[in-house]
This record gives sequence, structure tokens and C-alpha cells, in this order.
Amino acid sequence: MGKGAQFDFSIINLRLAGAVLASGFLIAYLAPESHVFRARRRIRTDNPLLAGTIRFHIGVSDFLLLLIYAHVAFAFWHWFFREDGLWESMTGHSLNSIKDVLRARFLRILDRRYRLTSNMTSGKV
Repeated sequence: MGKGAQFDFSIINLRLAGAVLASGFLIAYLAPESHVFRARRRIRTDNPLLAGTIRFHIGVSDFLLLLIYAHVAFAFWHWFFREDGLWESMTGHSLNSIKDVLRARFLRILDRRYRLTSNMTSGKV
């Protein structure tokens, strides 16, 4: 079921990308015949099919962008927190040195901003 579910997910992504491509071609086909004008930071048209196609195109494009952001976030989740070797299996080598440098920089920024280390002595003479 693991490979089948992954395969179905990629087919859904391909269908969404195909819908964006098809709606883009439909917009290009309908635009020359329609009167398109700008009104209050929006583009208006006298063709309702073109207006609906543009709305559909924007909606599907925004959803695909959300999927890309989620994919990047989960990839970083595997790299920084789970540390399950997923990045190493994709790149073929370890990325731990890069991760350690990024963590050190992040902690140094936090240390400067919030003073994670204290200047207090232990009380021993």
C-alpha cells in the first residue's frame, strides 16, 4: 500500500499541474476576444468564462504552491528533527556538517538576542 499511495499522490499532482496548464491555455485562447480592463487592483473582463477560468487558474496555482511549501517543510523536518537518513538517501552523502553549522549559527543568534548563557559565577571562591 505504501508505494501505491505514493503513486496515487503523484498522479494527483500531475493532474493538478495539467489543470493549471490547460486553464492557462484556455486563458490565452479566450483573452484576445474579450475586453480586459483593470479595476481596483483587479483585472475585470466582460467574458464570464474567462473570469471563471482565471479564478480557477489562480486557485489551483495557489494550492500547488501550498503543496510545494509543505513538501519543503517536511523535508526539513526529516533533516533537522527526525534525522532518519531521508536526506542522505536522496543526496548520497551526509549533510550533518551543514546542519551542525546552521544549528551553531542559530544558537549564536539566540545567545546574542536572549542571552542563553549567563555571566553569573557559581558562588565558589
